[in-house]
Order: sequence, then structure tokens, then C-alpha cells
Amino acid sequence: MNAVTTLAVLDDNRYFAGGLQKALTARFYAAGVETRVLEGPQAYLADLLFHYFPPGSPSCFCRYAEKRPSALPLYFAVRPPHGYGHADVRPDCRLQAGVIVQNMPIDDVLRQVENALLQRRIAPPVLPYVTEHCPCQRYALTVREREIMLCLRQEMRITEIARRLAISVKTASQHKINVMHKMGFQRNAELYDWLRQGFVGERPFEERLS
Repeated sequence: MNAVTTLAVLDDNRYFAGGLQKALTARFYAAGVETRVLEGPQAYLADLLFHYFPPGSPSCFCRYAEKRPSALPLYFAVRPPHGYGHADVRPDCRLQAGVIVQNMPIDDVLRQVENALLQRRIAPPVLPYVTEHCPCQRYALTVREREIMLCLRQEMRITEIARRLAISVKTASQHKINVMHKMGFQRNAELYDWLRQGFVGERPFEERLS
């Protein structure tokens, strides 16, 4: 068994995440492929990434693809049962390979993954065209949101950021909340993991804040 694939499930529902990892590991093992589970900051580098997005939050994977243009992973949005059926859900992001509903039968999940793997071999996405014209780009960060994210990446406190940008602490906090909602993050730890990966920076803002 020489072939290896990596996977990551970014979902606080440990029962769902554990069950999904176990089912995928068994299916790949039957096909002669070893699986390795990635966690923490390394999760975004997995070959198969399953990312939970709360209700009302758009799925967006373009921010991850920029870091792996030569070996693009398969991205799956995980959604809660409420408000979603087992039928296909229209994706927000063109890089999204599928939508996994948490109460979906495991056979349907595995079938969706297998179909996505087959489709990837037949017609891999072309970057940067896909990300530039992706519907999820309408959720891109504003100039102010990027400035605040860059400050957070420099480990500045909200009060320090407010002082630096000449805005109120309440406004700075709200911008942070807005970014977390856009990106589908539920916890501060997810936000800071993303910042450590360097997915925010644009040189003009970094120069302005230096």
C-alpha cells in the first residue's frame, strides 16, 4: 500500500467528524490507499478538506486554493441538517466539490466523494480563472476588514487596532465578527489559524501598517 491521501474535517461535531474520518479511511483502505488525518494549521493542506459552514454563511474555498495552485485539494462544504435536504445544494464557491449534510447517509457521502475524485481526473479546475470569476468573491473582505485582519496577524489587541486605525473599539470588534461570518469561522482559534497561514496579506496594506 504505497498510495497515500490526506484528509481533514473542520467541524466541532466530533461524532460526525469521527464517523466521516472512519468511513473514508475504510473506503480508501479497500482501494489500497492509506489515509492520514491532518489537524490544526496543516488541515488546510489536506487532499480532501471537509469544512463546516453554519446556516447563512457562504462557503468559500478560494482563499485556500491560492496557497496550493499546483495540487488543488477537493473541498466539501459541511452543512447542518436543518434547512438542507439530501439533494445536491447549489455551491457558493466554484472550487466546492460537493455539499455534505450532517445527517446524510454515509453511502451517499462516499458516493459524492468518489464522483468528485472522478470528475477531478476528467476536468481539473483552471486557476486563476475559476477563483477570479467565482460567486464567492462577492464575500471578499473590504479594505477596512483586511486592515484589521493584518493587525490581528501582528498580534495586536482590538483596543490597539482601534487606536491605530482611529476607529472605536466597537467598530473594530464588529469588523472582526463580520470577517468570521464571511469566512465561516465559529471560534477565534479558527480565525487565528487562518491568519497564521497568511491568507489575508496584500502588500499595500502591510506597508501602510508598518
